[in-house]
Amino acid sequence: LWLFRAVNSVLVTTYFHPDEHWQSLEVAHVAVFGYGALCWETLEEIRGFSFPALFTPVYGLLQLTGLDAVRPLFLYVPKVTVCALIAAGGDYATYCLGKRACGSSTAAYALACSVLSWFNFYCVVRPLSNPIESTLCTAALVLWPIWGQLSVGDVVEVDRAKAVGDPIGVGPRAHAQ
Repeated sequence: LWLFRAVNSVLVTTYFHPDEHWQSLEVAHVAVFGYGALCWETLEEIRGFSFPALFTPVYGLLQLTGLDAVRPLFLYVPKVTVCALIAAGGDYATYCLGKRACGSSTAAYALACSVLSWFNFYCVVRPLSNPIESTLCTAALVLWPIWGQLSVGDVVEVDRAKAVGDPIGVGPRAHAQ
């Protein structure tokens, strides 16, 4: 999966959203090299540093080895390492979720849908925080402890009042009565 997403990350050469740079790569560049431009959200500390921190070791290694002057490496190594690993992790988590929820045959279909999705191919290998959010959410669903209590076809009823933070039941249903 990583090899597929690594090739995927090299093949996607278009520009999609400004945050591909401002949310991750530019912040990591400033952290490692000490110069560059930061957007106002970063300067005002509205955006966190945890996501750009994933890219700082990559740029640090390029700087340490003197390969930071090789433009193709500088552009593609962060995507081939960090972004491709996150995307492959998301594909694998999708497979595991399909297996956990519906069995092995469904897991294969879930993985195929994830890998063959044109949207995933276009977006999931970009240095945006959305792919890592998606991967972590899918992994959390795989690890969700309720799986041992449910089986395929079970109906789960949710108390609306508790689900939307209405513990005393004064929501629309309570007023309708």
